[in-house]
Amino acid sequence: MNRHGERFVSEGSAALGSALDERGDDGKPRHLPVWRIFDARYTHKLSKMYSDKDPGFVRSAPTLEELLAMLDRNWIPDGYTDAKHEARNRSHAVEILTRFHRDNAASYALPAALEERFEIDVDGVRVSGQIDRMDRLPDGGYEIIDYKTSRRLPDLATVEESLQLSMYHLAAREKWGIDPERLTLYFVVHGQPMSTPGRTDAQIDAVRRHVVTIAERIDAGR
Repeated sequence: MNRHGERFVSEGSAALGSALDERGDDGKPRHLPVWRIFDARYTHKLSKMYSDKDPGFVRSAPTLEELLAMLDRNWIPDGYTDAKHEARNRSHAVEILTRFHRDNAASYALPAALEERFEIDVDGVRVSGQIDRMDRLPDGGYEIIDYKTSRRLPDLATVEESLQLSMYHLAAREKWGIDPERLTLYFVVHGQPMSTPGRTDAQIDAVRRHVVTIAERIDAGR
């Protein structure tokens, strides 16, 4: 079942992966997030059947070599003072990606949403933004992840009070009807994810009031 409440593909279809990857005219996932409703024992048998026939059916993370090749294809050489400056930054990027691959390749999974834009109404105030990533957790819940390139790690209290993460929780509730179980800021320079539980109803209500207050101050020219 897709996010529109529609059954969009047979659970036993060999084209299940293609159906999950289907994109709309805007380039965004057409169906994600999705829910699979059938016997878990069948899931195991199905995956084994197709993986035996096609080892690529069960997806795995790109290799480190493939990841670094993506860096090469997308590297922008502009904006550096000289060749040495560029080389230092590129070496740093390789270091960051190598650590990220080491820490995350084994737990690789397709995200439920990636770079997903949202526009929501918060008590008459239009708020828009973009969620870097949302993952489905093993227990069926969701985690929202925002990647940070800051060289400075905040304390956990800053993450727990992050207005950005609070807005993402609110956006997930308004857009998908989902209350994320976990909110994470992932500091890629340090290879350090910092997580906090999803916001409570009281915290979400406080965020709504804060948004309205800020909008009123803007309208008043303050």
